[in-house]
Amino acid sequence: MTFNFVRSLEGVLRSLDKQEATVPDAAPAPAQRALDAEAAHRRKWFAQFAAERVMPLLRHTVEAVEKNGGAATCRLNGQGETLSAELVIVPRHLPEGARAPRLTISAASGERAVAVDYTGTFPYAGATGGFGAEIDYDMIYPSQVEEKILDFVALATGA
Repeated sequence: MTFNFVRSLEGVLRSLDKQEATVPDAAPAPAQRALDAEAAHRRKWFAQFAAERVMPLLRHTVEAVEKNGGAATCRLNGQGETLSAELVIVPRHLPEGARAPRLTISAASGERAVAVDYTGTFPYAGATGGFGAEIDYDMIYPSQVEEKILDFVALATGA
């Protein structure tokens, strides 16, 4: 449990008593420096992980989708804190104006170091078996990236 959490929790509970809430003190400088160092380390780790592990998987996925008659793209977006790897698959017969399925992989804080987002319009996700919008967000371990990519491809292609 962190010092900031305890202070914030006390502030919330004080507001229940309708007392004037006080602004919690800023985190002590050493604690803030430790958080900043951890965040910098995680960004550096993810930049290397994305370049060496994630992007080769996404490029291979694009090639495989295109060999099977589909359309797909991948790219590395942003830099620093906003770095993410992205895969977009355009399913056949995607309704006009619908957003194509998009997989975004980025760094996350905590034990599960990777965040995975699915967004877009997916085949067979609708109520009647047609296209339907989906949004999914998951925190995973780095070892689960391949599994999540496969899950996304199956959902995006309707396989």
